[in-house]
Amino acid sequence: MTLQLRSPEDVKRLFSAVSSVPGAMSDLTLADVDALALQSQDEGLSAVDTNSLALSLLIALATGWVAIRGYERNGSLGWGLAWGVFGYLLPVPAVALSAYRDVN
Repeated sequence: MTLQLRSPEDVKRLFSAVSSVPGAMSDLTLADVDALALQSQDEGLSAVDTNSLALSLLIALATGWVAIRGYERNGSLGWGLAWGVFGYLLPVPAVALSAYRDVN
C-alpha cells in the first residue's frame, strides 16, 4: 500500500459525491475545508489537559524518589528497580512506606 497525494480533481469528485447525499454540507468550498482543518490543528495543539499532566509528573517524581530510597536502603540496583515499579503502580502507599522507613 502506497500513499499518494490527492489531486484537486479527486477532491472535487469527493465533494460532488457528498453534495448529492441529502443533509450533507454541500455549501463548503475547498478553502472552507482547508480553514476548518487548520483550525482543528490549532485547537488540538493548544488543548493540554493540565490535570493529567500534573498527575503524571507527580507519579514520575514519586517513582523516582521511591526507587532512590529503595536503592539507598538495600544497596542493590534490583531492589531499587523493584521499589521503582512499586512506586509507579501504587505511588501513594509506596511514598508513605518509604517515608515511614526513613523515619525509623
